[in-house]
Amino acid sequence: MIDHNADQEIGPNPEDQEMIQILRSHFHYLDVRAPIEFATGHIPGAINSPILQDEERRIIGTEFKLNGRESAIRTGEFLVSGANKSQKIEAWRQQIQKYPELVLYCYRGGLRSKFACEWITDLGIRVHRLEGGYKRARNALLQTLSLNAEKFQMIPLTGKTGTGKTDLLTELAERHLTLDLERLANHRGSAFGKLGPQPAQAQFENLIALALLRIPQKHPGLETIRFLNGTKKQTLIVEDESRMIGGCTLPESVFANFRSQPVLLLEEPMDFRVQVILESYVVSKYKTLDNPDLVLQSLEESLKSIVKKLGFQRFTELSERMKAAHGESLKGEYNGHRNWIEVLLREYYDPLYQKSFTKRNPRVLVAGNRTELKEWIHSHAPI
Repeated sequence: MIDHNADQEIGPNPEDQEMIQILRSHFHYLDVRAPIEFATGHIPGAINSPILQDEERRIIGTEFKLNGRESAIRTGEFLVSGANKSQKIEAWRQQIQKYPELVLYCYRGGLRSKFACEWITDLGIRVHRLEGGYKRARNALLQTLSLNAEKFQMIPLTGKTGTGKTDLLTELAERHLTLDLERLANHRGSAFGKLGPQPAQAQFENLIALALLRIPQKHPGLETIRFLNGTKKQTLIVEDESRMIGGCTLPESVFANFRSQPVLLLEEPMDFRVQVILESYVVSKYKTLDNPDLVLQSLEESLKSIVKKLGFQRFTELSERMKAAHGESLKGEYNGHRNWIEVLLREYYDPLYQKSFTKRNPRVLVAGNRTELKEWIHSHAPI
């Protein structure tokens, strides 16, 4: 447990169960590392308010290599002084005022978090410091990732592009255990699936590990589904994915788990699928982006990313159809996009999916449309 005394450190134990419990709890975290470190990986939900900016950290690191630890500390004290120091302390004070149980950390729980806590404590404000810092939290997440993945029977929800797997997964989450890997990766898993900046690989792993750790707390009342006879594991429904989701690689423990399981096969007619793609990938962008020309630019960039697989002739044809549909979209008419969407599904995505599915040849638990799959899943909880 966290002691509420000022500058209280959270100590490790042989199995680091305390760290795991801290991560399971919904504490607020203050990461005082440099922005470049934070971007590489951090405790999910942490706020970055650095004691050293990237350039300051570089300067101190150079000083440490050339002249040693004491000289580096003096350089740091010089860089973080006066108004600069006051501004940092004020930023931390505001965060602690907002989140009284906030836990502060640096990389190893060393000098940066120590100095930050001392400066805050000098103001008469209590603050909690994480001993071992991010490195300790990262190790705990990695150590428990495989163990927690093995606690679940991960059943993949599969189906061709545009069948609405993500929407169905969201609906199932109301009654069953689910894990939305695409949301954690901030990517829909296709050439057109970019949603924005993706997390760094380490951060993606952190997000999955923490999501698995918190499932029992997030869904304490949900019933267990057992799709396979004799299993005592809880069923966790995930969207079927390749090893890569955009630029993020799935941890082997997660990927191997659901790839070894039978599948739920979602099937929808072409018209339905075209509508899903139209709404999710086209109309939504026209309605959210200030400059509609950016929508065409985004679509063309996505199409260019698969030009080698499409072939130049087909790429050129689809590109022209996109441009024609874009002209109609400027007048508020989006149906012209259905043309290129259907061709892309029928001639590119469907053959790719079928080839992969045939090679994998998974056992199909049930196949059907959204309503049929939901009814079947609900009827199997519990067995």
